[in-house]
Amino acid sequence: AQTLAVAADSSMAEAVQEVAHAFEAARPGVTVKLDVAAAGVLLEQLAGGAKFDILVSADLDTLARGTDRRLLAAGPPRVLAGNAIVLVVSAGAATPPQRLNELTRPEVQRIAMGRVASVPAGRHAREVIDVERLWPALQRKMVYADSVDQLLGMVARGEVDAGFVYRTDAEGVAGLRIAFTPESPASPVRHAAALRAGLPAGSAQDMLARDFLAALTAPAARQVFTRRGYTVP
Repeated sequence: AQTLAVAADSSMAEAVQEVAHAFEAARPGVTVKLDVAAAGVLLEQLAGGAKFDILVSADLDTLARGTDRRLLAAGPPRVLAGNAIVLVVSAGAATPPQRLNELTRPEVQRIAMGRVASVPAGRHAREVIDVERLWPALQRKMVYADSVDQLLGMVARGEVDAGFVYRTDAEGVAGLRIAFTPESPASPVRHAAALRAGLPAGSAQDMLARDFLAALTAPAARQVFTRRGYTVP
């Protein structure tokens, strides 16, 4: 029996869990233990001694920081899927914004985004805003969330007027709708995975982790990601 510890950003959790179930079914005796949080939070847990074998991040920047800190194995990460940042509003919003510059309107008072330091969707949202040079006008309106789930709840409950999330986070969520997808040419959203540094090369655990990385990019996984609204490379 073997247990594989996988840490996954909350924006990827359901898709990764589906792939994990199929992986377990094909390998009797193997259990995939999934820990879910914002990617930046998971990276700090790894720094604090958590023994995740794989980190699945919603952005490449978090994985690069993990490699620089020697928490993740050297080498390019395994790109799994792509996504896009969207602006969501409550389903009952009467006149939702249709473009980024409309967020400067006085009636738009509170806008939610993930914390840039720990939530990948927040980092991508900031990039989109910066491309339009709107951060000085919007900064005072921002309300920061520690996770995508927290942000979606804030929008659904009317605690904020709008919020930035990934498209796949917003689709099908009760009480919410997508107002628009910014057309700004921010850096592409790439979800990817990397191995923990220090896994003994050639060990059973290292081989199992590498097999799961391969499973995350196999045709069956690509079908999972496509069905859930991601783009696949």
